[in-house]
Amino acid sequence: MRELQSLYTSIVLVMTFLLSACVPDIKVVDESENWNPYFSVPLLVANVSIEDLLESVETDEILQLTSDSLLIVAYRESISVTASPNIQPIPDFPIPITAYNQTLPNPTSGDFRLDIIDVKEGTLSYTIANPYTEAVNVIIKLTDIRQSGQILEWEFTIPAAPSASNPTMQEGEMDLTGYEIDFRNGFTTEYTATLANSGSAIGLHPFALGMANLDFSYVQGYFGQFDIEIPSDSLYFGFLDNWEQGILEFVDPSLRFDFHSTYGLPVAITTETLAFHTFTKGVQPIQNASLTNGLMINYPNINQVGNPRTTTLILDKSNSNIVGVTSGIPFQMDYALKAQANPNNNMAITNHLTDSVQLAIDVEASIPLYGSARGFTFENEFDIDTDGLEDVEKAGMKIVAENGFPIDVAVQIYFLDESDNVLDSLFEDKKRLMDAAQVNGSGSVTNSTITENLVEIEEDRFELIKNEATQIRLATSIETPDGGETPVRIYNYYDLIVKIGLLAGF
Repeated sequence: MRELQSLYTSIVLVMTFLLSACVPDIKVVDESENWNPYFSVPLLVANVSIEDLLESVETDEILQLTSDSLLIVAYRESISVTASPNIQPIPDFPIPITAYNQTLPNPTSGDFRLDIIDVKEGTLSYTIANPYTEAVNVIIKLTDIRQSGQILEWEFTIPAAPSASNPTMQEGEMDLTGYEIDFRNGFTTEYTATLANSGSAIGLHPFALGMANLDFSYVQGYFGQFDIEIPSDSLYFGFLDNWEQGILEFVDPSLRFDFHSTYGLPVAITTETLAFHTFTKGVQPIQNASLTNGLMINYPNINQVGNPRTTTLILDKSNSNIVGVTSGIPFQMDYALKAQANPNNNMAITNHLTDSVQLAIDVEASIPLYGSARGFTFENEFDIDTDGLEDVEKAGMKIVAENGFPIDVAVQIYFLDESDNVLDSLFEDKKRLMDAAQVNGSGSVTNSTITENLVEIEEDRFELIKNEATQIRLATSIETPDGGETPVRIYNYYDLIVKIGLLAGF
């Protein structure tokens, strides 16, 4: 839409005749009843198509085409959540050793269960008493802790006790980084202890191993309910920035969310904020039952770790109030989403996470150029330079427009002094310079419409403009046929032919 504004703005600017100091092919024509001898200057013969406008599209908005060449204005934004998942910390826990060979139940259970941990960091420790007056060699084998398939075996020696009543206490610690811990079948431990000198097998008093400060590169189990923090953001609709007044209604706007998740667990998406800021209706919330009740998004299964699964939600006229909201002339959309893991708290669902899980969200607001406009007015201001017009006493211009767009265009130009005071206007009232092309029942153009206009500026008005005008304010109004009651479609094959000639009197 901004590109259409730029097109009409450019045309009207040329029509202000203020560029006459540098136009070519001036020729003297006969004196007429109302004019002194004057110059006739062919200013412009232009054929402008949508393809021309596409070349000047701005980076913050994208013009796309449907399969039948209907133009769409689309705005996109992406959010990525890559921080560590907000699950509760993996607890430190002891593993009591009371027998040479034992299998203990999973040390975690209930609403926070650990089945498998690929350890990114963490430690394994022991505290053992030796009541023997001889050193003891100890081998601890933990069959459920492996590295590259090899079972963890920990060998160490406990010094001899000074006496049977004064046992030696020894502590030890090892780094578990790079190990995998598997609690799915419980936790099996084995140990052997032998006297260092005699080699006799002995039993140790009950002792405990301790796992502490565990962090994971991969973890599997069930992690309970937790929130995934998503930063809020906004989309800005720049193509309506210069709106001043009037009504603009789109027939088929839509809002698309693509959720890409590598979280290996159920996630529900709801909205804290999803609203359009509009010029005429203030802040308008977008309503959708799925986002209100919680949209369950797809997630990778246990055989798809790290591979994102995508869920698409499109809000349109069939499932939301977006049509009514966009009729308020939107200029911004705010959105703040919430994500909750395991919303149904189903502990039978095996969860899995990596330390680089990601929830990426692509947001696209799509507005097909299919709609209606009534008195839709936008304004721009431009600096002007009247140097070179000292000898010109009055001016006139003939404009012939062959409009292939289904839009009526009316303009008014105000001449401003350096203090932004209005000196004069080009027309007594806003002037329709282009009549809309003819359309059929579906709003598509069937025939172009030719409109002719003659513009004249009298001598006294022209003198004031030459001497004091430093800026012009251009007010442009567009309207679809039948006073804005008929919605129309803008296709990329529409074009506009404009012929402008300048008359400069002396």
